Amino acid sequence: MAKRNITGYSVIAVTLLLTTPPLQAQGTSGLEFLSVPLGARAVALGETYTGVAEGVEGMLFNPAAVASLRGASVSLSVLHAADLFHQSLIAFGVPVLGDAALGLSVQYQRFEPIPMTDINGDQVGQFSPQTIVVSGTFGYRWGNRLHAGITGKWFQSDLVTGSVPFLGSDFSGSASSVAFDLGLAYSFGADNALRLGVALLDVGPKPTFNRQSDRLPTRLRVGVAAHPIAVLFGAEALGPIDFMIASDGVLRTEEETVTRPSIGYGVELALGRVIYLRAGVPAGSSVDDSRPLRYGVGLKYGVVRFDLARRVTEHPVLGQETHLSASLTF
Repeated sequence: MAKRNITGYSVIAVTLLLTTPPLQAQGTSGLEFLSVPLGARAVALGETYTGVAEGVEGMLFNPAAVASLRGASVSLSVLHAADLFHQSLIAFGVPVLGDAALGLSVQYQRFEPIPMTDINGDQVGQFSPQTIVVSGTFGYRWGNRLHAGITGKWFQSDLVTGSVPFLGSDFSGSASSVAFDLGLAYSFGADNALRLGVALLDVGPKPTFNRQSDRLPTRLRVGVAAHPIAVLFGAEALGPIDFMIASDGVLRTEEETVTRPSIGYGVELALGRVIYLRAGVPAGSSVDDSRPLRYGVGLKYGVVRFDLARRVTEHPVLGQETHLSASLTF
């Protein structure tokens, strides 16, 4: 029985660590689902969205993004990975009280049922981890330059939601807790052609899994986004083609220390403000010890926008990851 217990715990741990798609040198916390990037535009830009800080999907990278809203907006984002892992985000935001805005988002993550075997190869059960995160964001803008935001979130994580009898009746693979995000964004130049952003994400108390506390994946992100044509020649020089470059620096906690900073880069080419071509390299390294290039395309027509993002190389465990987003602003 002891051997079976060891095998069961190992399968749970290894599966969670290897099949959470980004896991880019973010440590081994069981709460890494909080840092999974969602939103196809942000992913295609290599997750360099702290300085971009716009749209309701941007609240995940910088809560100040909600303050940029000039009308109500709703967005649906989906991450699909080889029929093993699925994650979705629905986000809504609306301006209130003149210069303020409110945002609400719900994230849901689910693994397909995963069989568990003992050291003899006999199946002894199966499990299907799942998580949910519910977030509320308040943003405020001072003029057109300075935006600020704060997010409060509640999450529930169930590491074991299937039939795993040999773990014992006293095993608890579920936990719930709260966390907070803070963010600022400041714009410079004509038509806000240069923007700086800073965000502190997932700060809060340690939740407990099976009577053991686990740390939050706290991150400090600093980002910049620039439109070089407008920066160099002014907003009046912008024509049917626009070009944006972005970069994010990320500091992460690991155990009780702070990791060395890592930097990501992204570019976006807008054609007639209808078609958008994107590429980016995320900060940090993935589980296959690389920094896979992301690429994507966007289509905007009136108040509707569709975005797609993928990796150039497949994930070593999940295969190809596909991010899809659709948003409506009215």
